[in-house]
Amino acid sequence: MRPTHRVFLAFLVARLVFGVVFLASALGRWPVPWYFPLQHRWELARRVTGLAMDWYGRSLVALLAGAAAGGLAYAVAHAPSAARLFARRGFVAAVAHLGAVMRMQDVLFYVFTLATRHVTPAALPSWYCPR
Repeated sequence: MRPTHRVFLAFLVARLVFGVVFLASALGRWPVPWYFPLQHRWELARRVTGLAMDWYGRSLVALLAGAAAGGLAYAVAHAPSAARLFARRGFVAAVAHLGAVMRMQDVLFYVFTLATRHVTPAALPSWYCPR
């Protein structure tokens, strides 16, 4: 398998694993880093109370998993026995299609989650005087 094909396969595997980990971490409520913008702090948790964002932490976890899987696929594709399997046109196309489907599921999951979210605003501070 040529190096350019190995790089392409590694990218496809990384994209697929990114999508799977991103969706699984959201549905499975894995502990991920949450950012609290008002307190300027991070917390590793499954669920939080207060104003916090999980997108940055969830993306980082999925990106690290995808990069590890892509690097592993690149290394394994160098072996002659694996190269024969990975060189099949149908295998690479299947990995590409699965990665695209997973990415679309991630986007649809977040659209649905954000569209149906009901946010309860925090109470006004006691010192606030409306004019």
